[in-house]
Amino acid sequence: MPKLTFFNTSSTDNVAFDDALQQHLQKLNQSEKDAFNAAYQNIDPEGLFSRVEDFDRIYNAKASSRRCAEPVTRFIGILEQFMAGMAIGIQSSPEISCLVVGAVRIVIDLAVKFITFFSRLTEMVSCLADHLGNLKEYAKAAQGSKLLQTTLASVYGDLLAFCSQARSVFVDELGAERKWLSIKIFIPVQWEPFEAKFGAISSSVRHHLEVLLHSVQALQINAIERGNREAESERQRVREIEKVKERKDFLAWISNRDFEKDHDNVFSKRHPDTGTWLLREPKVEQWFNMHSSTLLWCYGKRK
Repeated sequence: MPKLTFFNTSSTDNVAFDDALQQHLQKLNQSEKDAFNAAYQNIDPEGLFSRVEDFDRIYNAKASSRRCAEPVTRFIGILEQFMAGMAIGIQSSPEISCLVVGAVRIVIDLAVKFITFFSRLTEMVSCLADHLGNLKEYAKAAQGSKLLQTTLASVYGDLLAFCSQARSVFVDELGAERKWLSIKIFIPVQWEPFEAKFGAISSSVRHHLEVLLHSVQALQINAIERGNREAESERQRVREIEKVKERKDFLAWISNRDFEKDHDNVFSKRHPDTGTWLLREPKVEQWFNMHSSTLLWCYGKRK
């Protein structure tokens, strides 16, 4: 049994992307892993999209169907206008007109599905690549935030799935360039249009980006509240310092004498155990340990 090989790890310090990459690899079979491992070294999000863009650019330069896409699109627009005029003719001769209109409609639909497939793929690559910069900044800010890293990993997982799916359009399972690509796309696209191939990924990306935005907003709110609490705590500390200073200033205004120092001097001259009998009295101990504020009245004399 051949030994299972694992993919090269990410070349970045993006923890969320690393998590998404590991989850993506676990979904692939061994042949897909080998092909992916051979295609990518030191994987990072920008490199993945750069490779897909290279595939698309090379095919765009080689395929005559891509170079003819713009004039064909204009021709289809003319056909669409022709169809609008035919709709009037159907009312006078529905039997013949329906056949003509149906045939033209089929031609238009076939052409639209094929012509727009690669242009929409190029547009989707560009659109998703535009998010990479913001995602990178989010990844830097996500250090220590499990919520943000998990949400980011979901977005990166969608991007990895898209890159793998887009790459499979241009190369086969072994990583070899597909031959007769236009024909191979034209036939399947009739029953598996662009939406069926990439629509679910596009919807998932939008959903996870929205969740990511909400997660960032939640963290910002928590940070603001934490900052408010810290600011209030600091204000409270400053107020306590000011109260202590105010008391000292007031006492100094009343008298410049240091009463605490005077008390310490007198206390140091007292005879040992003087007055300790009073502190050992049960009533005094009971009063001292009371939680409420009470007045202790001492009367009489001791010889």
